[in-house]
Amino acid sequence: MADLAGLVSRLEAVTARLEKCAAGGGAKASAADDDDDYDTVEAVTEFNAVVAKANAVVEKGNNLPSDVAEMSKLLQKVCLQNKEFLRVSVRAKACAPADMPIVIKPMQDAIAAVGEYRDKNRASKQFNHLSAVSEAIGAFGWVCVAPRPIDYMIEMIGASDFYINRILSLPLLPVPNPRVPPNQTPATCSL
Repeated sequence: MADLAGLVSRLEAVTARLEKCAAGGGAKASAADDDDDYDTVEAVTEFNAVVAKANAVVEKGNNLPSDVAEMSKLLQKVCLQNKEFLRVSVRAKACAPADMPIVIKPMQDAIAAVGEYRDKNRASKQFNHLSAVSEAIGAFGWVCVAPRPIDYMIEMIGASDFYINRILSLPLLPVPNPRVPPNQTPATCSL
């Protein structure tokens, strides 16, 4: 959960910077106006930190139950689609409103896959975990919201708070001691 919170914080920082650039008007927005290296543009480099957090979530997710691990991989795909959208938007002029659905389709599909995965796994013991990610994942749709995407993001992240609070209120399960056989207590075990 700490990684998800860090990921959200970085995403909010990127959004705030993009809003600041948009408020600047027609002035030169970034280094991309000078050269072809779009990965060095501030918005993209800042979003690389979000992608790095998503990669860390995937690495840690590999040690968790398979449905949570799969959800973390879907989260990573959403982050990568969002980054690609940023890279394209840095080098392109604003697209016509009629073309926007075509441009954002890969990202929409990745976001939808997260919701579909959660819905398919309603019987999972980690349903609250899957739901927390699924409810917050809509925040990645910030690229379609004007003029203040941060308000939209806060609303989406707030929707996941319900499930995060449910997770936090669950009693902690005891960690099994690998040195004690399951049918014995530590007092009766002779190690």
